[in-house]
Amino acid sequence: LGGLASPMSILLIGLLLSNESVYYFGIGNEVPLVMWIPLALFLIALGMLLLVRRGPMNRTWPTSAMVLMLAPFVALLFYWGVMVP
Repeated sequence: LGGLASPMSILLIGLLLSNESVYYFGIGNEVPLVMWIPLALFLIALGMLLLVRRGPMNRTWPTSAMVLMLAPFVALLFYWGVMVP
């Protein structure tokens, strides 16, 4: 799941940095398929959180680090109103 979250985050950060209109008109204004990326990131972070809670201790550290990096990003997407398609 972490392999999916990294490219999606980079694509979304690039889009947010290059277009100011995203904050005013929504993320689906540019490319309609891109508006589902924030929701997919939220679901991936939720799935990774479940894996951390159920997995063995020696395998949860990389997943925990990825969840800790994704959580503030997803929270900011909710704050900016980009999360809802």
